[in-house]
Amino acid sequence: MNKDSWIQDNHIKQLSREEIQSIVVCLDNRVDLSVIKEHYETAEIAKFDILMSLYKNDSASQAESAIQSALLNSVLPQNFVIVCDGPVGSEITKLLDSYQLAFPDIFKIRQYKINRGLGAVLNDGLSLCSNDLVARIDADDINLPWRFQQQLEYFNENKDVAIIGGQIIEFNEARALGEVRSVPTDKTKLLSFAKRRCPFNHPTVMYKKSAVIESGGYPDIPGLEDYPLWAEVLMRDYEVANTANELVAMRVSEQMYGRRGGLKYLKKYTKMRIAFIKSGFNSVPIAIEMIIAMTLSTLMTPKLRKRVSQLLLRTPSQSIKP
Repeated sequence: MNKDSWIQDNHIKQLSREEIQSIVVCLDNRVDLSVIKEHYETAEIAKFDILMSLYKNDSASQAESAIQSALLNSVLPQNFVIVCDGPVGSEITKLLDSYQLAFPDIFKIRQYKINRGLGAVLNDGLSLCSNDLVARIDADDINLPWRFQQQLEYFNENKDVAIIGGQIIEFNEARALGEVRSVPTDKTKLLSFAKRRCPFNHPTVMYKKSAVIESGGYPDIPGLEDYPLWAEVLMRDYEVANTANELVAMRVSEQMYGRRGGLKYLKKYTKMRIAFIKSGFNSVPIAIEMIIAMTLSTLMTPKLRKRVSQLLLRTPSQSIKP
């Protein structure tokens, strides 16, 4: 599939796995800045901001893929906010300098001298966002070309919604597509799902900054910064939604499953569930059920944890609906 065709044709009804893979491969290869600037000069600029975080272990090449995939979307932001959680190294610094030079009017980059934690720097990043609508992106994912347009259209049609997320299609280091990381689209199912599992794919969300700030912002719980925030948003009765469409291609690796185990993670998770009981978000039986499930998960090897996750939490995808 020609790159120009998927940038310009934003109303494709269905793409095959082969077509979506060609888009992922294209966006995961370096695109010349002159091409990105040419697209930026002709694309629609909308009233929303992008918020992205970086830290020392992020890959400069993967961060570049994430940034360029966002800037090659069919609709672009007024501001692109990047917060660096501590020193990030020369390669990432060089990358950020190149984008700051190429797009001085939209990039707002803040680099902290010490590591403060993801929750803290995201809250600071929100303070740098000028618009109420903010799209979160991760430093190693591919934002599919229709993502922002679809989310903005949803907000325009549903003024009372505070968060709109979407589905994720996974891809591995060989750029082969995997399963879809699904979250509920039906409101009743979403609210029920949220009692046991995180109801949004964080790298896909676009939200109203005002709702996030009113809900207390991102908590300081390393590895669990988003779920408690969504729980607080739901407790305040904000309208939320997930689109059935895939918005982001997520890079997965064996290391990702290794990070979700261990006694330290279990302690943080248990503390979160206890807080959910105190706030009324969880009943005691549901909290105990999920703590037991997480205890079993932490005892698994990363390979087994990956297999269980694929069997229980993923769905195969034969086609993509942008």
